Amino acid sequence: MKRSLIGGTSAGTALLLLLLFRSFAGPSGGGQKTGRESSGAGSNAPRAEMSLGLVENGPWRASRTHFAGSWPRGECPTGSGKSIGSGTSENKPIARETVWCIPQHEEVRVMLAIVPDPVHTHMALQFDRSIEALQLAAGSVGYVIDRYWLPWRPDIDGEKPSSSGAESTAGAESLPGLLLFRRNGPYRPGGPNVLFVFIVSDTSTAGINGTQFRKAAEYFSSVCGPNFAGCGGRQDITVMG
Repeated sequence: MKRSLIGGTSAGTALLLLLLFRSFAGPSGGGQKTGRESSGAGSNAPRAEMSLGLVENGPWRASRTHFAGSWPRGECPTGSGKSIGSGTSENKPIARETVWCIPQHEEVRVMLAIVPDPVHTHMALQFDRSIEALQLAAGSVGYVIDRYWLPWRPDIDGEKPSSSGAESTAGAESLPGLLLFRRNGPYRPGGPNVLFVFIVSDTSTAGINGTQFRKAAEYFSSVCGPNFAGCGGRQDITVMG
């Protein structure tokens, strides 16, 4: 299965997503992308993530790579990464800075998107079209794709993963994917210059992946920080599906 982000056009879906984006993105003022293996994340990224108690691969890799340059010496701050989804407000600033590498006063926008599972269904083409529709909708309000992380391991010539590889893939697939968009234009202080879209998979038999959805909701809280100040105080989660 090809992991192309360009898989055709879905005008109706793009129109719907456009309306949803316009409901919160506001007026707008070829980014680098990282794949599932987060190429371009920096040689020190895996070491830093492991020191935080995080698995090497996860949606935070895209965020950490994007925001690393905003910190001294181009390195994300360190600290305890176990506060993701802990539910305690005093820990959320730590998670926001040390896990997602987002500067304290940086405002972002976060939303969730439900898409067809590209691996466990025969709807890989619909998955590609959904991702393309998200990019088109984001582009219409002034955002371009900057980084991404996806948990699904594509098939390679029918090759079956080893037992350890299968366990690693299963572990990664319990996490939501992430499309990270940046504002297409000059940096705007005090405005949402970055858009997080967490990707949750869905199948016709099992429905929405509950584990991915729960974690995406937890990540929403940690990305937005205490009192959701990092998301302009918005506590509602926009879900597209």
